[in-house]
Amino acid sequence: MYLPTNNYINALTKTAVVAGFFALFFLAGASAQAAPQISVKNETHASYSTGSAFATSVRAEPGDTLVFQMFGNFISASQFIVALPTDLAYSSNTSGLTISPSASASANGQTVTWNFTTTPTQVIQFRAVVASGSVLSANHALSVSFDTDTAATSNSVAITTGPIVTSVTPNLRSNANAVPITIIGSGFAGATEVALWNETTSANLNISGATITDTSISGANLKVPAFQSGGVYWVLVTVTANGNTLTTNADSTETVVYTIDTTPPTVSSFVVDQSGNTSGNVKAGSVVFSATFNESIGTAPSISIDQPGSADIMSQIMAHTTGNTYAYTYIAQSDNNSDYIDGTAAVAISLATDSVGNVMNNSDFQFVIDTVTASSAITDLSASVVDNSIVALSFTPAALEPDFSQFKAYYAISSGVNAENGTLASSTASSFNVTGLSAGRTYYFVVYTCDTADNCSEASNEVSARVYSYAVSLAKDWNLVSFPVDPGSNGIAAGIGDVFASVANVSAVWTYDSQNSEWLVYWPSNPEQSSLTTVRAGYGYWVEYIDNTPTVLFGYGDLFSEGPNTPPSRELVAGWNLIGYYQRQDTTSVAASYALRNNLYNVATLDPLWSELLEYDTLANNFIELDASSLVNQGTGYWILMPGNGEDRYVYTLGAIP
Repeated sequence: MYLPTNNYINALTKTAVVAGFFALFFLAGASAQAAPQISVKNETHASYSTGSAFATSVRAEPGDTLVFQMFGNFISASQFIVALPTDLAYSSNTSGLTISPSASASANGQTVTWNFTTTPTQVIQFRAVVASGSVLSANHALSVSFDTDTAATSNSVAITTGPIVTSVTPNLRSNANAVPITIIGSGFAGATEVALWNETTSANLNISGATITDTSISGANLKVPAFQSGGVYWVLVTVTANGNTLTTNADSTETVVYTIDTTPPTVSSFVVDQSGNTSGNVKAGSVVFSATFNESIGTAPSISIDQPGSADIMSQIMAHTTGNTYAYTYIAQSDNNSDYIDGTAAVAISLATDSVGNVMNNSDFQFVIDTVTASSAITDLSASVVDNSIVALSFTPAALEPDFSQFKAYYAISSGVNAENGTLASSTASSFNVTGLSAGRTYYFVVYTCDTADNCSEASNEVSARVYSYAVSLAKDWNLVSFPVDPGSNGIAAGIGDVFASVANVSAVWTYDSQNSEWLVYWPSNPEQSSLTTVRAGYGYWVEYIDNTPTVLFGYGDLFSEGPNTPPSRELVAGWNLIGYYQRQDTTSVAASYALRNNLYNVATLDPLWSELLEYDTLANNFIELDASSLVNQGTGYWILMPGNGEDRYVYTLGAIP
């Protein structure tokens, strides 16, 4: 058969007969007349036209531009009409075409009309485009007749297009056996050959006895040859019609590909997972082996495990989990120096096939069984508070095993913490910080020493530490701060001197008593002359700090206290008030619309009652205007402007939680 190159593979099945319908309106007088003639050539593929000239037939591919010529031979006419079939679209492009005498064309759907300005008519040329491969109809017998009001007979041209392959079933297989296929598309009537083709090789398929219709080719003998070279092939159909032999183009406009897969599947990843430990070292207990393949699997893989000792696992079928992954659950047994012995075990995965039957080559992996308990328990664990969210742990490790992996710390808010009820924090160092703790809470800690198989020692001694309730940052110059809790304990407020005792270089602390319109001050260097004696949650304070090195003020306190103590609140007045954020548990910052929600918002409209909210930036030495969406932070103080006259009062208390 003819095997085309990429630049010369064409499609053809049926003959399209195209003609024009003439409506002739004669002027007074008569002139010599002859039968009109129509001819055509392919402008896109000039080689498809005989000598690149107009002829009575032409081959074309979907999407090609054709040029038609109507020769009237001095017919006296004032109008010429052509009705095109649906698979030909008229083009208004007249560049390089002959229209003699001058005529104007107008298209209405598939009908094109030329109106002549003078007579007689001699030559009319126009373009039409063949429908693309995806929309070219299955019926390629296209016919339009035309005549004149003289004795002239009709005339026509033939356009041959197709075939087009839209699918092949199946379109993928291995090369181990011959597989019958069914070809679906259009324009197959008159098919003489079917072949697979790519740049390096080709194969003719046997169509003897095949059932061939315009839309399908199938039959018991229509098979891809066994052991055909692997690769991706174009499916080519050759059709002979009207003396022309045409073959589908080797591109996606006219055909599809058929893939011969000769590559066996492989394991792209193998994971040994024991409760999150994927190091490849396992302790006694359940282990999940997961094998992920590089392609879809038709037959599930088999797994064998050659473990130290006399007990092995042979040819177990792995279970499909998701995608291309298969898993097997293995139980590692404690070393008994007989059937089960600690050491390196070998895993073999085999027998999996892909969707077309290629069988995998064996894939081999290893893992280590280690059921020996790790080092002795730690006995000197200690804990110290770092800030309002961090506790530092330190200890002296016992003698470590060669396969030491990490120290695992577990913590909880009640005594009796262990690996089952605690929250994990781990490190390889013998002193490390546990972060993300809640301000003001007391936590209990134990630490385990663990190896790579996650065998862990007994728990260490248990220790506890209470995280600071607040952290107030100070920088040189004036700081507008607040305390998220009442410093002190059990409802007993700490004296202001005790609160600031841990921080040197504070020269003054001021607050504004809005109810009495007066300022109160604490002088650390002269407390006897101070009018401010305590600090409370919900109030703002101006702190003058005179050291160049920033610092943080830590301490303990509560918002709620047992016994005869009411929840925190304070009264605001119309005008300016100096406030702080009442910090909710486990919340360090929240939008103002939540922090100031209760009693400071219109309950009907949810609009804030306050008109101004200001924060102070110590480093930039300027105030920042906030709105309802701005964050209100623990440890920061704020000026808030409330509406009304001197008699208006507002209860400020805990806000809402988002």
